Amino acid sequence: MMIRTALGARRWRFVGQLLLETTLLAFLGGIVGLLIALSSAETIKKLSPVEPYRFQQLTVDWNALAFVFDVILLASFLAGHWNCIDRCPFRPEHVIRRTQR
Repeated sequence: MMIRTALGARRWRFVGQLLLETTLLAFLGGIVGLLIALSSAETIKKLSPVEPYRFQQLTVDWNALAFVFDVILLASFLAGHWNCIDRCPFRPEHVIRRTQR
């Protein structure tokens, strides 16, 4: 971050980058979780016996998945803001003055 500050990057560039990174990571994690849920539901259907018939009705609840994705996006947004507050409290002129001594 100090190199980008020395090159003239503004605080909002850092904020945008950190928010994009956390949201992208959360979205990719949600996609991986969705794929695991879908594949495990199909695997359970294939491996379960036909007799009880209860496992054959197993499906993924899309309303619950939509809620989970909303919570994931909200958490990533809050984590991104927390990360920005934690990592971007400086002003470029203070950093440059401190490094010139």
